[in-house]
Amino acid sequence: MSRFLKVMISTAVMSMTLSTIAHAGFNIAPSDSTTDSYQTKMSPGETKIFKFKVFNQGKERDEGVVYLSDQLTAPAGGLMYGKPGDVRKLAGAWASGDVVNATLEPGEVREIAYSVTVPSETKPGQYILLAVALRKNVGTVNTKAEINGQMVGVSGPANTEEGKQIVIEIDKNNATHKISIDQFAYDYDTTGKPTYLLSLSNKGTILEHPTFSVITKDSKGAEVERVSNDKGLSFYHGTSEFQSLTGNKLLAPGTYTAEAVVSYSERTEKQQFTFSVSKQEVSKAKEDLVENKIDVTGVVDEPNTFQWIMQSGIILLLVIVLILLFSKKRKKKETYPNVE
Repeated sequence: MSRFLKVMISTAVMSMTLSTIAHAGFNIAPSDSTTDSYQTKMSPGETKIFKFKVFNQGKERDEGVVYLSDQLTAPAGGLMYGKPGDVRKLAGAWASGDVVNATLEPGEVREIAYSVTVPSETKPGQYILLAVALRKNVGTVNTKAEINGQMVGVSGPANTEEGKQIVIEIDKNNATHKISIDQFAYDYDTTGKPTYLLSLSNKGTILEHPTFSVITKDSKGAEVERVSNDKGLSFYHGTSEFQSLTGNKLLAPGTYTAEAVVSYSERTEKQQFTFSVSKQEVSKAKEDLVENKIDVTGVVDEPNTFQWIMQSGIILLLVIVLILLFSKKRKKKETYPNVE
């Protein structure tokens, strides 16, 4: 399993587990917006104040942390937050404000204000930052990690995060649209399923909803399989992340060409990659599939060498027989020539 897939699986499982834990107390919401976020138009050099109310909707005293974050992209698409104290490199760097630790009584509400200044050299586009409320140790999260070369289950304290966006539009209609395909890998997840990985970067200045696919061909140019994600994931400006596609079957050992295709905003990016599959990888993947009780009837098996030799031998024998018959017939004609 590649380093990229290990990181992606761990992060994805962690994010999924945290999202299932409901907020019982400490929370956050915009103070001056009728929606769950701020949507505003600004110009380069302009400053605005954004206020958020932090409140305890539970029945007991609760505590948490409020902080500013860049809008990041999760491994499976969608939003993800930074951590308290992280260096903000995107639109989050436009805001001023410290990390706030707060303890609230049931029903108590406090207000926090952040000043946001758009840099004078900012290009047209859509820029997003967040105010995040974090509650620590509210449950247990289960994930997997590599220990001594083996993927094992681990658990630890879980936090919950609730982020509220500040969406800033600057001449949005003239935003730059650009997604690049940076890296590719073919690997297997912890259950043995084949996985295509694409490293994508949103180098434009606006949120995109790309779809992507991989078309795999063998060394002779014949298409082996085609897998795609047509849901249109949320991919935020300035972020890079690996996205995955599960293969339909295990590929036989050999060399392949994969064409990665990403479509977004009436644009398409294509790039070809070459990769190889070894006998050891296929064997290990089959073992993992069986161990996890996953059907392997659709697996593309390695060609049987003995069977190939037998088939080739039979074909060669048939060719020799045909040549002998043709030669015999020709000699017969030469022995009895036609009489004119």
